[in-house]
Amino acid sequence: MYIYQSIVKLIVPKLVTTLRDILIGESARNFNSQTNFNSQRILTNASSDDIVLTIDNFTGNRGTTVTVPIAISDAEAVGSVQISLVYDTRILDIPDPDPNTIFNEGIRRAGISSDWLLDNSEGNQATVNPVANVNEDTGEVVIVLTNPGDLPAAESSGTILEIDFQINSTASLNSVANIDLQTASISVNEQELTFGESNFDDGSVTVVGRTDLSDLNNIQLFRFRNTTFDTGTYLFVGAEERDAILANPDFNQTFELEGNGSPAFTASNKLGDDLAPFFRLQSVDIPGTYLFVSQGEYDAIFADNSAQKDKWLKEGFDSQGVDIPDFYLFGVGSDRGVEFNRFQNLQNGTFLYAGPSESNGINRDPNLSSIFIDQGIAFESIG
Repeated sequence: MYIYQSIVKLIVPKLVTTLRDILIGESARNFNSQTNFNSQRILTNASSDDIVLTIDNFTGNRGTTVTVPIAISDAEAVGSVQISLVYDTRILDIPDPDPNTIFNEGIRRAGISSDWLLDNSEGNQATVNPVANVNEDTGEVVIVLTNPGDLPAAESSGTILEIDFQINSTASLNSVANIDLQTASISVNEQELTFGESNFDDGSVTVVGRTDLSDLNNIQLFRFRNTTFDTGTYLFVGAEERDAILANPDFNQTFELEGNGSPAFTASNKLGDDLAPFFRLQSVDIPGTYLFVSQGEYDAIFADNSAQKDKWLKEGFDSQGVDIPDFYLFGVGSDRGVEFNRFQNLQNGTFLYAGPSESNGINRDPNLSSIFIDQGIAFESIG
């Protein structure tokens, strides 16, 4: 959804072997004296056998950006991480949000490392962490991430980095771009652990969808969160309904637009090749919460003998009083679009639809996965 200039032209194009090779200026000279990796916890027998770095498999449309997390199985007392990987440059790029800087901010802290920042001798926070060297010609990437603060607690695991990969618009449909971890070293209480292939679970990005979607009468769907609930319940609407919600104080105090206003996904407003209808229903028991269902699920809900038929209100009536689909999407297993999973919120019974990256994040985070139960793939969006 988002080409970048090669930072290789700006820095020495080689693998970085030490943290000091990367950190620059006064903050580098003072780094060791300011950082106390032993202050929180001592591991007496730290072993690389205990740690696995994982990249999952993702799908995405040509021309779009897929956020790929790197997860660590055990982050207890980790003080720094250095990772090298290789990606397929025929299919993927790593866009740089700010090509005027020498490092690529398309690789960033996430999850466990979200608040890992560097302090220089003046007490000012440095802006570069992690430091990422991306060679756009070979696909080689070296990342150095440092933690000068409190060490992660015991049993810490989950996402530690995120990388935004852009799928080339000319990539072949169903082609697979491998993302292969090559080397890694991790400092645990100043003990340097070196990793090999047995510590890596590599990932990939598979190209789905199509480049020219103009014949599908595309519409963009935006996601609102109903703020009256402690945990999320969501509504997806087109641009016209989005604007109406934002302009109406009776609605804009309740529904909050998410994603910084960017579309959640793309659908079609007309039936087309391999597209299936989806209907919007509002809960009778929990007003202001919504469910989007395929034709098959719709028919099951409103069957004469269904216990669910009185629990949902149809929302898509046309001028003739006929309930019509809200939009059209690729069906499950079509391999034509981006897979969206449906989650049910156990706290209030409502539903969330999430793309590959968000679904992965929910399922990896025990605080979220204990609330949002993954019901599987609901549909494949056009984009």
